[in-house]
Amino acid sequence: MSNYRMYDVDVQTLTPLHIGTGRELLKDFDFAVRGSRTYRLNEDAILEEKGADDAAAAAVLAGTPPAHLIEDLLGTAAGDAFVRYSLRGVPRTQGTGARLREQIKSAYDEVYLPGSSIKGALRTSLLRALWAQKAMKPASAALGRNAKFAAQPIEKELMGRDPNHDLLRALQVADSALRRDVPLGVFNARVVTRRGIGGNERGSAPIEMEAIPSDQLFALTVRVDQQLFSTWAQGAELPTGGLSLLEQLPALVQQHAAASIAGERSWFEGLPGGERVAAWYAELGGLKLGNRRCLMQLGWGTGWESKTLGLHLRSDARFMQKIMDDYRMTRGIRVPPEKFPASRRVVMSVSHDAQGRTQERIVSPFGWCLLTFKERK
Repeated sequence: MSNYRMYDVDVQTLTPLHIGTGRELLKDFDFAVRGSRTYRLNEDAILEEKGADDAAAAAVLAGTPPAHLIEDLLGTAAGDAFVRYSLRGVPRTQGTGARLREQIKSAYDEVYLPGSSIKGALRTSLLRALWAQKAMKPASAALGRNAKFAAQPIEKELMGRDPNHDLLRALQVADSALRRDVPLGVFNARVVTRRGIGGNERGSAPIEMEAIPSDQLFALTVRVDQQLFSTWAQGAELPTGGLSLLEQLPALVQQHAAASIAGERSWFEGLPGGERVAAWYAELGGLKLGNRRCLMQLGWGTGWESKTLGLHLRSDARFMQKIMDDYRMTRGIRVPPEKFPASRRVVMSVSHDAQGRTQERIVSPFGWCLLTFKERK
């Protein structure tokens, strides 16, 4: 057989997608707001223009937010030299030092999807398929003591005992092609719960971030290394049937997505203000995708369901309750096992009424994408 199979994969965003760097940008230091747009500042260009290479001038400027040095230029042609890029929308918090979570980009501010994020989502789908294939049952004795790495013993049993024998050694997912033309936006989000905070059904404090909007298309490649399953390479000891599973990736991912979509639809149907999202999930679940397309949720907002064995664990209520208690997964809040997790991360729209009061509405979940696989001949 040939050494590998190569797939060209198109990834279309269906809802806003945030894959963060872990950095929070600060208003007036890293970004500024003018009108309906947010500008990511080029701090080096600003300080160079203002003479910050001089020690005395630098000392004077040290306590001045860069945005205040060019505030009359932002949004004009003269101000373009001091802006790295601009985003649609503005954060709801307007004070100096307000925070905005940064979207991952190249060193030249080009937007892309990291192959590692997509490979992680593919891994979860493969884990679920292998679990079902082996008819495994939840058992707390099989888990590690550290909550962050509790599933490692199960993963090693299913995927391979170490990186050299891991099934995903045979799967390479490249970063997507870089795109400079993606119209990044500022999105306001919340963590919502049915219980809420202080009687507020919409939950936690607002979170603000850069994100890729819906209807953006990215191209990347996925390669399945068939050579690792050849007779001479059997010493790799990859999981039995692994090649067959890798060649069925779109179908396996879609099985995982379908189960998640059904659960999310049910959850939002029971949430005041969640009707729009529930209807969207109903429409998503009704799509006819064929055998080379699948749905996947990526990045911030995916939550526990998209990173674990999910429904396989909840099938045993006693087991689920035990791990919820042992690993303090509910932070002291009593949640029935069948209703865990108790919160969701959502996109919010923010407006103000005639009296200046803030009005919020739940708009959509984060991170849903449509993947189309095309095998190279």
